[in-house]
Amino acid sequence: MVSAAGKHLQAQSLSSLPTADSTIRLSAPSLSPRRISLIPAISTLSLIGGISRIELDNRAYQARHTFIPEFRYHYDDFLQFLPYMLQIGMHACGYSGRCHSWQEMLAADAGGGLIMAATVLMVKQLVGRERPDGSAHNSFPSGHTATAFLGAELFDLEYGHLYPRLSLLNYGVAAVTGISRVLNNRHWASDVMVGAGVGIFSAHLGYLISDTLFGKHTSNNFSPFDDNGKWFVGLYNMQALPLFPIKTNQERLNIQSGEVGISVGIRHHQNIYTGMAAIRPERHFISGSVGTSAVGFAVDALWGRRIREVCKSSFNLLLGIGITENTLNLGRQIGYSYIQRFYAPRTHITLGWSKPGSGNRSTTLMLRGSLEYNKTYILNGSTLQHTRPAIELGFSRHLYLF
Repeated sequence: MVSAAGKHLQAQSLSSLPTADSTIRLSAPSLSPRRISLIPAISTLSLIGGISRIELDNRAYQARHTFIPEFRYHYDDFLQFLPYMLQIGMHACGYSGRCHSWQEMLAADAGGGLIMAATVLMVKQLVGRERPDGSAHNSFPSGHTATAFLGAELFDLEYGHLYPRLSLLNYGVAAVTGISRVLNNRHWASDVMVGAGVGIFSAHLGYLISDTLFGKHTSNNFSPFDDNGKWFVGLYNMQALPLFPIKTNQERLNIQSGEVGISVGIRHHQNIYTGMAAIRPERHFISGSVGTSAVGFAVDALWGRRIREVCKSSFNLLLGIGITENTLNLGRQIGYSYIQRFYAPRTHITLGWSKPGSGNRSTTLMLRGSLEYNKTYILNGSTLQHTRPAIELGFSRHLYLF
């Protein structure tokens, strides 16, 4: 058993390591497209005590197969729902928390659950990572862990200020659920880490939906229009629509891309000045088959203005200029194309709709059009320099500091 685990571990490590050369040739078609893995930006940023994602996954995998190779219990299938049972049970017994009615609490639970489920299912399909036991290609991220941490965070947001020890108990239950997924050989350690983050973030979005529906979205000391001279920080996510394929005489190249990043800026009267930095995962489909996966970065500077105020919300228009970089750095590819390391300047225009939240927070929905200039591809032996247009949808969450 240990010998077989070691071979599987070695294969997993080698397939995830980038090659030294900046120009990478794709191997002949030998793998199913579902086995093409793209680990999103949040996973590549996960470092614990200086251990990278690959090392963490490998060490956890090796430890499990060395000490408890036969461990397989199904209690985690039920344990993930314990925080929900505690939250609903306390509300049914008359314990009041943040929400004053069943409708408010269930709206938050349902909103967070839908966001979590949609995110997990979409990323599982997009990434297609093989499970440690080889049973399927939907390992990343862990749905059980996301469900458990969603329930723990929903309970904390509802009752945590009144019953902090019960919140700690729920987080412990969620942590045991995540660890059990690794012990049961159903997930890699990084699957569990990212699943926990998805669950926690979805819970906050669920309460944002509930607060907006039931009129709690604006506090007494903050309005959407008293932000003159205030600095803000934020997190944002953008997803490009699958439009504008690159066509040649023989091939058709479609690109799926996204961004996960941070923004820092200041508002001055109607003007907005922002700097942004992001991780950019990409997948390339060559004539309908998955060809390559790439991860890079983007840095942008933006200037914009508030153009209209409607119903306690505002519309903003922003112009940006920046630079992007992408490198093919994962070893699981099929096809016969390859992509060089490249740097490409870009410009973009963004229309945003901003809504204030509780405290000094706001949420913005964004529609962005962008152009990347002289992006380099090598397709079937031919070098292409292509100016890539993109239409992107996304959202950001900002906190005003002072």
